[in-house]
Amino acid sequence: MAHPLVGFVSVPPILGWAFITDIAKVLRKNGCRVCFIQPESPERLATQKSFYVATFREAGLLKLILMPIGKASPLLFATLTSALNYKAYRKLLGLIKRIDVLICLNSNYFFPAAVVAKLAKKPLILLFGDILFVKYWRARESKQLKVNLLILYALLAVEKMFVGLADKVVTLSSNDAAVIESWGTHRAKIEVIPLSIDLERVEKREISRDHPERVFSQLQALKASGTRIVVFHGLLSYWPNEFACRFIVDELAPRIYRKYSDVVFVIIGSHPPKDLVEKSGKTIFTGYVRNLFSYINLADVAIAPLTSGSGVKNKILEYFALSKPVVTTTLGVEGLGVKDMVHCSVVKNLDAFPERLVFILEHPEIALEMGRKARKYVENKHSVRNYKRYLDLTHESWTQIKSRGLRKPHVYPCVRT
Repeated sequence: MAHPLVGFVSVPPILGWAFITDIAKVLRKNGCRVCFIQPESPERLATQKSFYVATFREAGLLKLILMPIGKASPLLFATLTSALNYKAYRKLLGLIKRIDVLICLNSNYFFPAAVVAKLAKKPLILLFGDILFVKYWRARESKQLKVNLLILYALLAVEKMFVGLADKVVTLSSNDAAVIESWGTHRAKIEVIPLSIDLERVEKREISRDHPERVFSQLQALKASGTRIVVFHGLLSYWPNEFACRFIVDELAPRIYRKYSDVVFVIIGSHPPKDLVEKSGKTIFTGYVRNLFSYINLADVAIAPLTSGSGVKNKILEYFALSKPVVTTTLGVEGLGVKDMVHCSVVKNLDAFPERLVFILEHPEIALEMGRKARKYVENKHSVRNYKRYLDLTHESWTQIKSRGLRKPHVYPCVRT
C-alpha cells in the first residue's frame, strides 16, 4: 500500500522547531513520508538527519526593496516577503507533483502554499497555532507595541482568507478554535489537536562530560552551594519574551534579591537585549544552549511573566514535563486546563508576581507537590500520542483527493536536495 508524502511548508516556528519535528516523527513512524520545504536556516540541519529537506533561498533583492516597509511595520514586511518570494513558488511548483498533502504552519509562506496547492488540486492543512491578529491586538491593548489599526484589520482579513482557502484548520486549543469559528468558519472544518511534548526527548538532558558548557558548570556549582535557581527561557528577540526579560531584570529580580541572597535568576535563550545583559547584575543570561532541558532541570522554580502573545505556550509544558513549579500569568496558561495553586501558580497581573514567587520560594513542599501534579497533567493531556490525529487528517485528505479522481495513485520517489 502506498503511503502519502507529506510536505511541511514552514520556517522555524515561534512554537519551537521540536513541535513540528515531533508531528513529523509520528507521521513517519506510522508510514508517511515527510518533506520539509523551508527557507535555508541553521535549524534545517537538525532535520536533515531524519527527514527529506527541500530548501529555497530568501529573495534578497525583494527584502532589500521592502526594507522601508520593514522599518515602519515588521508585521507587514513579514507578510509581504513571504507572499512575494518567487523562489518559494518555484520550489513548491517543482515539488508539488510528488507531494500528496501540504501542511502549512501559520501564515508563514501560506500564500505560495495555497496558490500551488490549488493549482495542483492537492489538499492543504493550515496549522494555526498562533493567531497573529489576536496576539498583536493584545499587545496594542497592553501598550507594549504601537500597531496601526489599519494594519491590524488587514492582518485579520488575510488570516480569514487563509482559513477559507485551507481544506482543514488545526488549532492547539478550544480557545483558538472559538476565535476561528467566530469568523464564520464551519466547526467541522476545524480540528483541535493540543500542543504536546515528547517526554522522552525532554528527559534526555545529559551534558557532554568531555565538553561541559561553562555556564552550566557555574550553575551546577551554585546549586551545590544551596543557591536557589529561578529560570525563564525563550527566543529573547521575540517581543513577548523580551518584555518578560525586562520585567525580570528591572522589577522582579531586584525585589527578590533584596529579600533573599541565595536566589539567582537565569534567563536562557539566544539574542538577549544587550542593554539588559549589561545591567543584569546577579541575573545570568546564558545565551543559546545546546541542551535546554539540562538547564531547566537545575531550576527550583520556573517563571513565565507573559503579558502578550496568543496560543498555548510551549515553555509552560516544558516546565511541567520536568516537574518544575511554575509561576505565570493568566495569559501564560491560556488554552490549558490547569488550576491555580494545583498545577501551577497563576497571577492576574505582574503586580502580584513578586508576592506569588516569594510564596513558592518559602513553601518548597507546596512547590514540590505542584511540580508533581504538573507532570501528571502533561502525561495525561499533552502527550505526543495526540499527534496521531495528524495521521488521520493526512489520510482523510489524501483519500478525498483520490476519490474525486483529481490524481492517479502513484508512489513518487523520495525528495532530496
